[in-house]
Amino acid sequence: GIDRTVMLWDVFSGKLKTTLRGHNKGVRCMAFAASSKVLVTGGYDYNLMVWNPYVGTSIHTMKGHTAQIVGIEIVGASHSQVISADSDGSIKIWDLSTYQCLQTITVGGIIALRCIVSVPIHKR
Repeated sequence: GIDRTVMLWDVFSGKLKTTLRGHNKGVRCMAFAASSKVLVTGGYDYNLMVWNPYVGTSIHTMKGHTAQIVGIEIVGASHSQVISADSDGSIKIWDLSTYQCLQTITVGGIIALRCIVSVPIHKR
């Protein structure tokens, strides 16, 4: 949230399980990578943080964006890649096993990118 935290709740009991702290500014988006069981968050501090949500610890911070992150998607055959987009139109593809940026695509001619959506091939 805007308070720089991510709160994880138990959907069955309705109780707060843990609060993730580490962003320097508000958190705007997140995605869960089921295959590696990590949570990726992004927001107003331009960083992506990779978390182990089961113990509530940060694993890694991926840096490279120059504007607030507006969207995160987990993609790839083994769900080992992250796509992140920032409000200036930069889209980055990251490898979750090495935390390296694999590619950067810049979308020109936009005022401000607000979100991204991916549609898995089995949903098309």
